[in-house]
Amino acid sequence: MNFARTLPINAIDAALFGAVPPIEALPRPQRVPLSLSQERWFSSRPVDGSRARHVQMELRLRGELNEAVLQSSLDGLVARHEMLRTTFGVDDGRPFQRIGPSDVRLPLKRDDLTAAADVEATLAEFMSHEVQATFDLDSGPLISARLLRLAANDHVLLITMHRMISDEQSGKILAREFNERYTAACEGRADQLMPLPVQYADYAVWQRRWLAGELLERHSEYRGRILVGAPTTLKLPTDRPRPARQDRRDSYVEFVLREPLATRLKAQSSLLGTTLFVTLLAGWALVLARLSGQDEIVIATPDANRTRSEIAGLIGPFVDAPTLRIDLSGDPTLGDLMKRVNAALWAQAYQDLTFEQVIELANPPRNEFSHRELPGYTCMAK
Repeated sequence: MNFARTLPINAIDAALFGAVPPIEALPRPQRVPLSLSQERWFSSRPVDGSRARHVQMELRLRGELNEAVLQSSLDGLVARHEMLRTTFGVDDGRPFQRIGPSDVRLPLKRDDLTAAADVEATLAEFMSHEVQATFDLDSGPLISARLLRLAANDHVLLITMHRMISDEQSGKILAREFNERYTAACEGRADQLMPLPVQYADYAVWQRRWLAGELLERHSEYRGRILVGAPTTLKLPTDRPRPARQDRRDSYVEFVLREPLATRLKAQSSLLGTTLFVTLLAGWALVLARLSGQDEIVIATPDANRTRSEIAGLIGPFVDAPTLRIDLSGDPTLGDLMKRVNAALWAQAYQDLTFEQVIELANPPRNEFSHRELPGYTCMAK
């Protein structure tokens, strides 16, 4: 199979994508809809509040701590970002966003660990407990904050957010903005945070209005065709049968690319006219192909999906996992493999349509793909 199925964008597609309107704070409907990412999480939400649904961040605060300023800084962030005071309801079978008032305070739990026999171990236990806590989507809040005192001048601010209101990039934004607000307040100056041009609800409304009609058809046609005939199972040699349904109990192996190897990979990438990510992705695909005996691999690559300047500083769930269908048939050379991987990356141009929507629109057999689990896919993070 020749991966000429890069499906180049034609003149009609170019015109459609060139006419994408800006995201603006326009009048909202009475019921603000969920974004496509939120809809994905809502439809597959677990009943046990599993860890996969939470984003957690740990801020180590060393030195004299002003708890009043800390509380006001957190409350200011809740006022700044509507998503941090949003809950979810269902009306006539359709979920919607319910945005709370800007003066909502964020409850701050406090714990003193100074008397613990092993402070760091106790801290780890608190983190594990918090990340597995259950959030109530209807009543909220969907963000929790806990201040842990490790020593007189050593604290940890532990913040946990539900996936319906956050993603990893959101955690970084929150940490950066908290630091600025807290520092500014302690220094007696105004913070230097720029006003947000839009809120997440504006993005959700914009997405629902824009990604519709002919443009939705183009998106779904392109990404749906990527899945036509794709392998539905990665046939890896395992030590036990593959379960009928994933139970999310898994493990992982962490490894580090040491500097000499990383330097050589970067040099090789430059020589081949590509990026380090593409080189690693090609290597991963090759490993999977050798282990499985398959000459076609489908890999999901989590992407921040913040391609618009209006949403760059927003807290909210934007992340998507565009699918890359990589052809390794015909014993390709290294150069040819890189070209095929680069070609597969074109699928990310259509990432406004979430992976689960592609599955629904492609309408594969239900015994092959389910809305919650995609057993034939592997995942590689950028």
